[in-house]
Amino acid sequence: DSFTIVLDTLPPSGSINLSSQINCLTESVTLSIENLDAATSVVWNGPGGVDASAVTFNTTDIGLYTLTLEATNGCTREDEIQLFYDTLSPDIQILGDPITCDAGKTFLRIDSDRTIIAYDWIGPQGFESTDAEPLIFAQGMYIVEVIAINGCVSIDSILVEDERVFPEIEVDDFNLPCDGAEEKVFTSLMSEGASVRWFGPNDFFANADTALVIDAGEYVALAINEDGCTATDTFLVVDEPVPPIFSGFSELLLCLGPVPLAATEVEDDRSLLWLGPNGFISEDNPACTDEP
Repeated sequence: DSFTIVLDTLPPSGSINLSSQINCLTESVTLSIENLDAATSVVWNGPGGVDASAVTFNTTDIGLYTLTLEATNGCTREDEIQLFYDTLSPDIQILGDPITCDAGKTFLRIDSDRTIIAYDWIGPQGFESTDAEPLIFAQGMYIVEVIAINGCVSIDSILVEDERVFPEIEVDDFNLPCDGAEEKVFTSLMSEGASVRWFGPNDFFANADTALVIDAGEYVALAINEDGCTATDTFLVVDEPVPPIFSGFSELLLCLGPVPLAATEVEDDRSLLWLGPNGFISEDNPACTDEP
């Protein structure tokens, strides 16, 4: 007669599974055994009131938990896990640039030492957002409350400044000249360092300090400074020619000879023509005549 002796020294299978560490969301955690062989005995050792033979149990106590498994062949396996408090709030800092004319807006973002799972922003003018990187348009104080992956909360704030400085511009109304020629338009007030662009009827556009216009209507002057900030002024070009304004004076004709005729307060861009008795004509100012 014969028989076979089989070497049965395989340890049981099984390992500890932890639902999570104790944190700001979870005060009680679950310890369980994964891949446990049937007919395997279980022995737990750890802090607090451990149910020594349970396959699964809940605990609120931190510390080292040890699991000993014994199969029917007497072989054993051990596993252990450290349970600790994960209740530190995230260390956060809000980052964001000031508002400038080039962008007109800015994004806020969070620098954190932990993964953030929720954001709650509030700010000026009723601003609210749950975005990770909200887009803002207004200056003022912004406050965020964040929740980290461990459920712990942190709050931070940032003062967003508006660095925009807008230029000044003013343009008076203009009248088209009597001869139907173009009229030169220009600013009566404009901030130093700014440039101007002109817009008007019939797709009129000019990009210079002054512009020549020939059509009546409403025009817009746009000032742009070095920071990209803009301002506008609206003015009218009217097709109602205004005669030039001047004053004239003369003297009595005496025996001493011709007398001067003079016009005063003549605008710089105006010409002058004298007409008088016996075909008198002159473009001089003053002009001289010996005709009464």
